[in-house]
Amino acid sequence: MNESNLPTVGFDRFIELEWADYALDMAISNHESKQLRTWLDTQIEGEVSARKTYNLLNNLWLRSFPETEKIRTKALILGSDIQPRDRIVLHWGMALANFGLFQQTTTSMGKMLRLQGGFNKKEIQQRMAEVYSNQGTIPRAVSRIIQSLCYWKVIHEMNKHNYVATELNTIQQEGLFSWLLQASLNRRKDQPVSIMEVFRLPELFPFDFEENGQKIIRESLDFSIIREGLNQEYVVLS
Repeated sequence: MNESNLPTVGFDRFIELEWADYALDMAISNHESKQLRTWLDTQIEGEVSARKTYNLLNNLWLRSFPETEKIRTKALILGSDIQPRDRIVLHWGMALANFGLFQQTTTSMGKMLRLQGGFNKKEIQQRMAEVYSNQGTIPRAVSRIIQSLCYWKVIHEMNKHNYVATELNTIQQEGLFSWLLQASLNRRKDQPVSIMEVFRLPELFPFDFEENGQKIIRESLDFSIIREGLNQEYVVLS
């Protein structure tokens, strides 16, 4: 997928869920982005910090990117009809779709959590520096992602620089479940995922899907099933 219109890094500030919720509300209500900036000026000290946080939240919810507009449109519909506690699913999925660094970082986290039950911040920073050719801004941005996810209560710092996952967030609403998978698979359009692995994508580590997940995928018009041989089935976006 051509990602030329999407931010290269994007997620490089600490973000509270309250700020993300406000930006989502602005997008749902079709308010102008300047209202978000005015509100952030009352929440964040320092003009530069407020501006950079605004840029991130604007790219998360208020700005339309051709590559992810379909996902964003569905998210705004879902956002007006879900429980407040479920909004983290929308923020997570939209960050995966719009911000390559967020997707790469959470994928690396998820792999390490699965393999060894935790991860070290410096290891994640090093991995992302390698992915992004040692850009000097990457370690700081990764640190801000980790800081945000701690405040989102999806990871917990056990001791200095070492983190574990918290209790899984169960997704019960079929539409929300389907949307999150779409947001994640949007960066994998040319990479079919085994139907047995799609619920274990590492970047989705904070979420627990209902047992009827396969049924939802098979009945949804948003996904297609590719069969290879007698027993191999793969999921792609329709």
